[in-house]
Amino acid sequence: MQSKADVEVVQQINGQKATATEIEQVRKLIDRLAYEVEQKPRFADLDQHARSFKQLVEDLQRDVLLKASVKDVTSLLDQKVNVGDINQTLQLIQTEVERCVRDEDLRKALNEQALVNEALCAENCLGRWIWKSGDLYHKNQVPWEV
Repeated sequence: MQSKADVEVVQQINGQKATATEIEQVRKLIDRLAYEVEQKPRFADLDQHARSFKQLVEDLQRDVLLKASVKDVTSLLDQKVNVGDINQTLQLIQTEVERCVRDEDLRKALNEQALVNEALCAENCLGRWIWKSGDLYHKNQVPWEV
């Protein structure tokens, strides 16, 4: 009988045990923690990210070194065309344009040339012969010699 438990002790122990709801809550907490641990990056992942980040930084440093320096940009700015040069060139172009033939003058010249061409074409259709000897052929016909 001595090894038997006292009723008060059994009731006290029963009062301290977890309920089914508490057990379910703990199980959900363990599942969530297990999922989060699985999602955490591993050392190999972190090492790969570190290497790619290092490569990106090296590429950025190389690109920065290839950029033009202030000295280079200043020398290029000194060589650029200024407003005075552009205005002078535009004035020269304007002068050349003003000296060009106007539409009205061109039409007039083309009409005159057409008249000259028409007269020359008519001349090309005619035959002109020279009578040098002054002698008649069969007493009333003019022999054309040239």
